[in-house]
Amino acid sequence: MTITLQAVNELIASLENAGELSIREQKFLKLAKAYQQLAAENVALKDINAWCKTDAFKNMYREFKTAESLGCSDVDCMHDAMLVAIMHAPETPRHRSHRSRSRGARS
Repeated sequence: MTITLQAVNELIASLENAGELSIREQKFLKLAKAYQQLAAENVALKDINAWCKTDAFKNMYREFKTAESLGCSDVDCMHDAMLVAIMHAPETPRHRSHRSRSRGARS
């Protein structure tokens, strides 16, 4: 079964305008919103040209070249560069949500 993003958006709008939702409808709404977020993240990940212009990529490239100039192996250069990219990558709404739930569990 294939479902389009447009159909998911329509389902979300319909459920949000329906008033009080049953538990089953609440689960569908939650699932639809997760699908919508995943689709948005997927689009962002596929836009490699935009990513190459980000500070995360520039920092990663700079770190790779620095490690390379110090005589590190390619594997070590890539490892260091990826760590820098991960540290500088912007958070997605999904990541912020997960992190805030994790903090709440520790309180």
